[in-house]
Amino acid sequence: TLRNNVMSGNWYNFGEWNTGVICLNDVDTSNLVDGKPIVYLHDVSDRVINSSSNAGAVYLLNCDNIMVTGLQLSNTTHGIVFANTNNSYAVGNEINRTMLGIAAAFSSGVTIAGNTIGTSSTGIATVMDSGNTVRANDVRGNTIGVNAQMSVDDTFAQNDVNDSTMYGLYFLATNDSRVVDNTACRIRSHGTSGANGDMPSTGIILMGSNNLVRDNLASNNYEGILVISSSQPGQELLSVNNTIENNTVLGNTGILGGQLLSSGIVVFGQDNNVRHNDVSGNDVGISFLYGADNSISFNTIKDNAMYGVLVNATGNNTFWCNDFDNSINVLSINANTNWNSTAPLRYSFQNHMYLSRLGNYWNGYMGEDLDGNGIGDTLYAMEPVRDYHPLMESCTNYLVTGNTYGGLSVIGMDYTVVSQPEGMYCQVAVFRTGNLTVPCSVDYATVNGTARDGSNYTMVQGTIAFGPGETDKTV
Repeated sequence: TLRNNVMSGNWYNFGEWNTGVICLNDVDTSNLVDGKPIVYLHDVSDRVINSSSNAGAVYLLNCDNIMVTGLQLSNTTHGIVFANTNNSYAVGNEINRTMLGIAAAFSSGVTIAGNTIGTSSTGIATVMDSGNTVRANDVRGNTIGVNAQMSVDDTFAQNDVNDSTMYGLYFLATNDSRVVDNTACRIRSHGTSGANGDMPSTGIILMGSNNLVRDNLASNNYEGILVISSSQPGQELLSVNNTIENNTVLGNTGILGGQLLSSGIVVFGQDNNVRHNDVSGNDVGISFLYGADNSISFNTIKDNAMYGVLVNATGNNTFWCNDFDNSINVLSINANTNWNSTAPLRYSFQNHMYLSRLGNYWNGYMGEDLDGNGIGDTLYAMEPVRDYHPLMESCTNYLVTGNTYGGLSVIGMDYTVVSQPEGMYCQVAVFRTGNLTVPCSVDYATVNGTARDGSNYTMVQGTIAFGPGETDKTV
């Protein structure tokens, strides 16, 4: 029980935190931090805590449907805490000089949005939670901007997480979550060596599985995006089946030694998909270290100062349909790497359809393409690379229609010609495999080959939609 305590002039005036335990203490508003009352509630619902409360810190335990908005909080261990609290909100608060600005632990359905948090050890944290949303927060100048630990099915979107000293967005043992459209820039003050397990300042760090990292900007850090695994006894965790796509990763430089070089994207993991990223102007574009069976496709890897790609002690990673334009495109150490797709793919190039394995576009490749299918007739050989299907143009000029995407794949087509009085038409059956529990769709269109639209056939296009459990469609 705490009553009538006055805390003032300290960096952290008040705090309560017990990892893994929800404590129900008796703390009332007679306790003041810098003249403001502590709001400490448990087992309540349907409340609004706004500026009229003049709160100096807010703790919500076993609560439901609580709105915390419009507060100015500082010099407290925690600004706002949701503990075992559901369906609640922290919106539009200003928080400075805390150990942890806003935390959600053992909670679900919590939304943390539109807050401004600075000069804190950690801006926002989620711990052992599920189904929470962290969106559109301005989290600048903290040691760690956003930290999620053992979280599931959370969304982190449109946050500005800049000028942190250690990490921008840090996800530890986090699964099935989405990290989308965030900005993590100018994170450069910690860990310049990468030695002794000390991770350097990084825009986005991810350890976990089945996560989506998309449309983020990671720029001017020591590392841009880092996917890590743990091999510590009793804490083994392999990062698998994550998708890293459509990110802009620029100008991550500055590590000069140790185990790491500054890279735009670093992967320690297995079965991850790295695609459609712009990885330019870093010391190293993409590094694969101690992982296997990752797919790397449709990335622009250019103007990186040391290497486009560094592959070290990995096996069976596949690079296909990437654009390489660096002084040294590849450094490979004890690695077994595929430099073209491992199976033929159906693709469109210059309005014609083809079926072939696909390699990568390499600056300086001088081969010919006599059959016009967009693939060089001779291999690209620049040790350690042997690409047997090098692209003649940028990967952006190749539309692949039969590849796996998002865990779903179109695996085959069959057709039947049907005659009717008004003419003949072709029925095409399309089959799919992969994760059949969710809906998916695939676009289709006819293109000119030896037959010409208007003379030999009528052009058609559309979208085939598969419902959950559906494996075949006919168009």
